[in-house]
Amino acid sequence: MGDKVLKYTAVFTFGLMLSVVIFSLILSYKADLVGDDSALAAIKTVYEKQNDSKDYLSTVDELKDELGDKYIAINKDVNKEITISEDSINKSLTLIIKGLKDKSLTEDNIVRVNKKESYQGIVSQRAEAEKSGYLVPEVLNAEDGEISYGIIPEFENTDPVTKIDIDYNKKEDGTYEAIISLVLDHVYAPFMLEEEGQVYISLKKPSDVYEHIVVLDAGHGGKDPGAEAADGSCYEKEINLQILLYVKELLDKENIKVYYTRTDDRTIYLNPRVNLANETEADLFISIHCNSSESSLPRGLEVLYKSNWGKISYSSEQLARIALEEMKTVTGYVNRGLVAGDEMLIINKSQVPVVLIEVGFMSNPQELEFLKSNKREKEIGKAITQIIKRALAEKEVTK
Repeated sequence: MGDKVLKYTAVFTFGLMLSVVIFSLILSYKADLVGDDSALAAIKTVYEKQNDSKDYLSTVDELKDELGDKYIAINKDVNKEITISEDSINKSLTLIIKGLKDKSLTEDNIVRVNKKESYQGIVSQRAEAEKSGYLVPEVLNAEDGEISYGIIPEFENTDPVTKIDIDYNKKEDGTYEAIISLVLDHVYAPFMLEEEGQVYISLKKPSDVYEHIVVLDAGHGGKDPGAEAADGSCYEKEINLQILLYVKELLDKENIKVYYTRTDDRTIYLNPRVNLANETEADLFISIHCNSSESSLPRGLEVLYKSNWGKISYSSEQLARIALEEMKTVTGYVNRGLVAGDEMLIINKSQVPVVLIEVGFMSNPQELEFLKSNKREKEIGKAITQIIKRALAEKEVTK
């Protein structure tokens, strides 16, 4: 009997030691997150053990579907208050984590996954990747001239993050707030998932996530004031922005994903505006402007569009006709009609239905008073909202 007891004791001890080793490996998998199935399975197992529950995503496949091919994981214990904001025009995300005990969260804790490849630490491979020759053409003007910049991520399995900055603020209670700024290689639809000390941010194509996408642009801004009012009282950039903000107030209530090139007075160059529309594969791209002339006589509404469409899909001209119909009921003054605007960069380069709405002439005293009126600006905002709704419905029918 003594020998059997010793035998069973030895077997039990060996089994216990083996369990400890396996559990240690699981924990190490969690700490060294990569993009393979074993790591994902390990994370799921640890979660269920720690929480004594099965409410985690039930299988590895479900987790992979939720995150997609590209995602970011912060694998330090950051089970704290977390907020995320996106700046799509600059292809950046800002993650704020509050309540940290110290400043030990570093770039090494931020893992980026692109399909089966994973990247960790400071972004360093970008310069080498740009030497590969896979470049995106960037139009300098509407007629000719090109430069090349950036890599095409779809052709290369590269790090989706091009830059990481981490700053800390020490709070009055002695804790730290980490501000993590991530510059991305593309415009993504980010989705944050938190699970017991793990933070995931999926990076999916906006067109795969949202049913309808609109890019709305307030022309000019920042160091580019646009036209000056006839009486010198304001600049075009201010009126354009005010109209856009009224539209935003209305569209926030709709089930439409809207990307805004700017919502404040900042300098935005032309290429990023149209690139945002193209990258997100927007259904519509609408730019808001005011007109001007050396003479005070010209007046009226006009809608510029891309006449050289050459596509079977919903056209820029179709969008323009809706825009003209809705806007002329609001402005009530001279209708200058549709104008081919192919010489303008954002129109020429757009790969999605685009219009540039010149709502009136700031050089005309009567129209300037109209444009400066809060009541009239709201009416224009309502009209643009109606343009978007009508165009999306029409575009849906033509699919």
